[in-house]
Amino acid sequence: MALSCRNDDFSHSLGLDYDDDHIIGNIGVKWIGAQYSTFMNDEEIDSFGRVDAMIGYRFDDFGWLKRPEIKLNVYNIFNTSDLTGVNGIKNNAKETKGVNGAIIAAPSASQMPTYYLGQDASFLVTFSTGL
Repeated sequence: MALSCRNDDFSHSLGLDYDDDHIIGNIGVKWIGAQYSTFMNDEEIDSFGRVDAMIGYRFDDFGWLKRPEIKLNVYNIFNTSDLTGVNGIKNNAKETKGVNGAIIAAPSASQMPTYYLGQDASFLVTFSTGL
């Protein structure tokens, strides 16, 4: 059994948070390396990166509301369009020579690996408070 390792077989992430007790925010960068989608490693999805961020404001206590917050979350800021994972792995994607020399045919189009499509840029506003 042989294991293959390329330079982009890794996942990395980095986050930065800010909180001065009123203004809050963060930004996160994520890098996902290439992923094989067949057992023969003859088809893969490319590496991809994504940037998400949040900015918000934390108010002082207001009546019975304790430290209410309003936040704007932005996902996939640069609106990259990527395949983000393998949904259906298959044996092979291309014609392959087997161990005993037999040819293993490439699958039909309906039997190829399937994938997850990443989300487009999206926004979410939230409000929260303690009681």
